[in-house]
Amino acid sequence: MGGSWTDEGSHCNPFGQNILTLIFFSLSPSARPQNLLEELPPTVLELDQLRVLRLSGNKMTALPPQIRMLQQLEDLACDANEIAELPGTLNDLAKLVSLNVRQNAIKALPALGDLAALEMLTASSNKLEGGLEAVQLGKLSGLKRLFVNGNQLSVFPADELLALARDGQLEKANFSSNSLELPLPEELTEELGDKLVV
Repeated sequence: MGGSWTDEGSHCNPFGQNILTLIFFSLSPSARPQNLLEELPPTVLELDQLRVLRLSGNKMTALPPQIRMLQQLEDLACDANEIAELPGTLNDLAKLVSLNVRQNAIKALPALGDLAALEMLTASSNKLEGGLEAVQLGKLSGLKRLFVNGNQLSVFPADELLALARDGQLEKANFSSNSLELPLPEELTEELGDKLVV
């Protein structure tokens, strides 16, 4: 099924003001192209009580910087799109618990260090290069699950992951299928054990 949206009028939000969950997704290969989203409908940004926004399996190439207006958002999924860059304003979504940007064309993640509530970050199967310094992983004290497998990362964030592991929050970090130099520091593998996949 494909998500679609039509603007019925400039002063009327077709979704309703108090909606908490909004899903526009298509995981079916037979979905009609005209039913796939290429951009976020502007009216969605007016849903100031929105908690869950699912945009999986569309043809979006970007998220608008105005995504910061969704201050109650806890779960954002825009996986399986054509997004090449994420807006830095994601860092303003203070209540975000889960961010899924898997299977896009993203080369670098923005700073996310202010997302104190973030527990899961999924950015596997993208085009991430170099390292994750900009993300500020060490500041994500609540992060439990990190998936960046299937990229082109060459620098491993050892210090940041050690800090997260010692805080007792980190449950899984998947860095497999990257371009990392192995073996990793012994201290890291001892501390993380089977929580780390490379």
